[in-house]
Amino acid sequence: MNTAVPNESKTTDDSNETSLLQELISIHEKYVSLKQQHSEFPPELRKKMNADTRQMIDTYRSAMMNFCDGAQEFVHNLNDEIHGVIMVKKVIDTYPQALAYECDGLLPIQKAALYHRSVSFVPFLAREGDYLDIGGARQLGGLLLEDKRSKMNVLQILAVSVNRRALRYGTEEKYLYALKLLGEMNFLPRDKLVNVEVLRHVYNEQCEKRFKYILNRFPTALKENISRNMGFPIHWATLHLQSFNMALDMGMKHYPFQLGFLFEKNYYGQTPLELALSCLAKNDVLDCIEKWIPPRAHFSVLHQVVEHVPHLFNDFVFRYSYCLSQKDLNGRLPLHIALNNGMAASVELLLMGHDRALVEKDPVNGLYPFMIPAARRDGDLTTIYTLLRRNPEAYTCALSSV
Repeated sequence: MNTAVPNESKTTDDSNETSLLQELISIHEKYVSLKQQHSEFPPELRKKMNADTRQMIDTYRSAMMNFCDGAQEFVHNLNDEIHGVIMVKKVIDTYPQALAYECDGLLPIQKAALYHRSVSFVPFLAREGDYLDIGGARQLGGLLLEDKRSKMNVLQILAVSVNRRALRYGTEEKYLYALKLLGEMNFLPRDKLVNVEVLRHVYNEQCEKRFKYILNRFPTALKENISRNMGFPIHWATLHLQSFNMALDMGMKHYPFQLGFLFEKNYYGQTPLELALSCLAKNDVLDCIEKWIPPRAHFSVLHQVVEHVPHLFNDFVFRYSYCLSQKDLNGRLPLHIALNNGMAASVELLLMGHDRALVEKDPVNGLYPFMIPAARRDGDLTTIYTLLRRNPEAYTCALSSV
């Protein structure tokens, strides 16, 4: 086995570099000593020494400029498989101007955000750039500078990069890790992530982990209008089951009493529930809802169904039959809301019309269930008859309360 060869090679390289450095120092010291004795030499030697000195200075200057160019190229081509933070910091400490060098209209931090091999360096570049005021005041080291092509800043690119050279060869974890580090550094302004440019990408399954982080950090983003039709993020998330599942999970975690905005209507009167059913398989959608809104969790799901999407009642009643006797914050049963909304006598009413419900007044209007359709202009006699036949005691209760 040749396990010792790499170590021997490294030792030899280090020895050679040390020897070269010592020789360079020795030559420099000798030349400086000669230069100090310059006036004592014959004119022809002084002339030659002056020419050689100019040539040496030009050579050194050229070498330093080449090294600077190399530093600028280096910070535009970072690769976490080869480079480490200590190595990058050494280059930047030596040539801080490299952080402000543009290539193809991009600063190093902007370019680093576009590639999976360099995105992990973004928090470090932001910290160094902020210290050096790269990008100007309040730009957080270049994080808030927009890419002229995508019209997005570095933070937004980190949050939603998928197609543009970002996740094609990488994984989401690197982008998530960069966001978390920036969060720990207090380099995540709310307004730069809670806006249309970012939230409209919530439907993208490849951004799921990042959106969970963003929505947990800024929960109010869940109720942000992100389109002209007044759609919430969950409206947009209905394009894919995975993103819909994530949005409902986050919604129930932070806004359980609003049922994760599942029944929030947009400008066109569409709820996320209806949009999801139009895009996805019904059973998948209902299973997802049942997962995050458990039937025995005492949420008034059926109230919302009969209020906003009565045509879907049959799909929910068998899963949420426990909610038939559940009262909302106003003390109303699903039956009260259904009758006030004009739902005709059908399987829905028979299922909702259990004995106790039929003798309970609607606390909002003070009417017994069989009286509610009678008070409507479009009251249905069949509904009234069905309710009374189901529990005649309701009529007796009504008479005794007069």
